[in-house]
Amino acid sequence: MLGPEWLGSAVSAIPLAGPQEDAARSLVAIGLDGSRAGTELAALHVSQPARGAAASKPASALVAASPHIDAALSSLSDAAGRVSGLKEGGLLPPLAEAVRSVKTALRDEAPFLGRARALVSLERYLRSSEHRVLLVSQDSAELMPTGGFAGSYGILDIGPAGVRLEAYKDVYTIPDPPGRVPPPPGVVMTTDFRFRDANWWIDFPTSARTMLRFWRTSGEPPVEGIVAIDVVTVRDLLAVFGPVRVPSYSETFTSQNLLDRLLYLVEVKGSASGNRKGVLTALAGVLEQRVLNAGPEALSRSALALARSADAKHVQLYFPDAKAQTAVTALGWSGALASPAGTTDLLAVSNAMYLGGKVNGAMRKTSDYRVALQPDGSADTTLVLDYSNTAPFALARSQFSIFGDYLRVYRAAGTLISKDVAHPARSRTLDLGLPAAVRTFTVRRGQTHRVTVVSRVPGAWSSRPAAPHYRLFIVRQADLQDVPTTITVTPPKGWRISGASAWLAASKEPLRTSLGEGQAELALPLSGDMVFDVRLARR
Repeated sequence: MLGPEWLGSAVSAIPLAGPQEDAARSLVAIGLDGSRAGTELAALHVSQPARGAAASKPASALVAASPHIDAALSSLSDAAGRVSGLKEGGLLPPLAEAVRSVKTALRDEAPFLGRARALVSLERYLRSSEHRVLLVSQDSAELMPTGGFAGSYGILDIGPAGVRLEAYKDVYTIPDPPGRVPPPPGVVMTTDFRFRDANWWIDFPTSARTMLRFWRTSGEPPVEGIVAIDVVTVRDLLAVFGPVRVPSYSETFTSQNLLDRLLYLVEVKGSASGNRKGVLTALAGVLEQRVLNAGPEALSRSALALARSADAKHVQLYFPDAKAQTAVTALGWSGALASPAGTTDLLAVSNAMYLGGKVNGAMRKTSDYRVALQPDGSADTTLVLDYSNTAPFALARSQFSIFGDYLRVYRAAGTLISKDVAHPARSRTLDLGLPAAVRTFTVRRGQTHRVTVVSRVPGAWSSRPAAPHYRLFIVRQADLQDVPTTITVTPPKGWRISGASAWLAASKEPLRTSLGEGQAELALPLSGDMVFDVRLARR
């Protein structure tokens, strides 16, 4: 319909007709990309093994699906590049409406389309040969920096033959390394640092490398990477697959009851029977079969659920292989404490429970960060963190109702953190190469606790004429709830706020900001790492 390429090149040179021609050709190309992707995904239905075969070899569905998924992702990656260049301005009404229709149709998938190429790279690495990957299950009810206590682990076999859960065991079955390993500063729950304690840093690559080091020194078979998931990930999968029945425990788990039932079965009933983690192994086995036997539609929805969990850091990945880790980083799933380009300020709150227990499910937290930009380019900042323990009762032991926290608040390099008046000697540290405020406290059942951190951030905003701005990178700690967070920025004397924008760091999905009363504000639950950019202009 659009004619040969030479005609398009000629029309593109005409001022009014050129943008219409370019938009029309982009829309056709996007349609063809989508059609190719749809053809490949439709072929999944044809390539599925018979139900009997799937029952005997559940991973065969994924083996048959892999080439089609690869081709579909490649086409979607091409489409994503074209969609990002589509603009409605200057187009005739029919073309402008077509552009809007395309963007509306792709709204749900848009956060992942732009990362399709990185996903293809990771998928091809995993399919290139057989890989043994360590799967670490984190219990968010006992909060630790990367998401929760690493209570269970498994081995995933991933490669041309598909995916298989080789083993799933209690973390206490990992042999202790020879000799005593002194714990790093702040670790008060043990005098012998081991695998189960090693997710001590909110920077996941640091924690992952430490866990893999313990894995090797414990004499375990080699693995080629590590994937950490938490209980929220399992909850999200249950929302896709519906209730999961575990016959050996006469239990049916749903996305609504998962945390409560696991808490009871592991900490109360399991403690009495002496088999605390057995239900986790049983649930993992049943859920594995449900996932691997799923049809294309459920498999697609589960993949989307896992991707959204990874965006919120409920799934984090690390591979020593540089190419694989580059893809993970591009996807935004590395959990690395690394500021995006243009960042002038950093805020990362890391809670680590040093008392054993599952009380984090009853904790309510809020975060309020106020930034007063100064004429010299610095910022005076005040962070207020509130903790409330709403536990209705103590569980098997009294300590299960106490939230004992080792708090680290990481700040941008060069930030000057004021001393804690009550504990000046141990209120600041340098960790992960960054200054951090440190507080240790307990919150008993029915109590609240407030932490205030005052800092001065040199170079917090740029006054360059081209783009004067303040840009904050807010790091999320994976938690059971998205912590309600408020960021307020006031301009320096002689300046005004000309605009503000915010987005999720992984998906680039925009977030709502507000301007008023001489300040910019971002107020929402912290659902992922976020960037808040405030633009300035002289009065």
